[in-house]
This record gives sequence, structure tokens and C-alpha cells, in this order.
Amino acid sequence: VEEIKALADKGYYSSKDLKECEEQKIQTFVPKPENAGGIENPEFRSDKFQYDKENNCYICPAGQTLYFSSIREVKDVQYQVYKKTIVPVSNAV
Repeated sequence: VEEIKALADKGYYSSKDLKECEEQKIQTFVPKPENAGGIENPEFRSDKFQYDKENNCYICPAGQTLYFSSIREVKDVQYQVYKKTIVPVSNAV
């Protein structure tokens, strides 16, 4: 088999499983649940934040700028952390 593609509904969304699929070169199509991360207020769900690629920051729905702060790892998946205050790159984990 030259390529594998997998399609699932958002009930099967799992960062660990998606990482494993990526490592095995399996292309996945799984929508992220709307309230991922436990965010109850729909105004602050991840799809409402705007990414500024040039400055590597996010603009939240309230107009605040969130700057790259660090990288954290949860269950073998790395996440970039953005915060309101700027952390010098040399201090970032």
C-alpha cells in the first residue's frame, strides 16, 4: 500500500492517536471537537483566535496579543504555549 488515509468523526479525536498516525505516514481527517480544552465560552474557542505568522503570535477575540512562551509536552505530544506577556526566547523551555 502506497498511502493510507483515515476518516473519523470528532468523537475519535485524540492527540496521541493523531501523532501515532502521523509517525506512520497515515493521513488523517478528524475534526477537533468544538469545546476541546474545556473552553465553555464559544467566543474563546481556538477557531476564534487569529494567528499572525510574521510575528508568531495570536490575537484573541478580546483583542489581546498572545506571544509564544514555551513548548510543553503532554502524553508525548508537544504543544506551543502562547501568553499575554513576552518571554525572551532564551528563557523559553
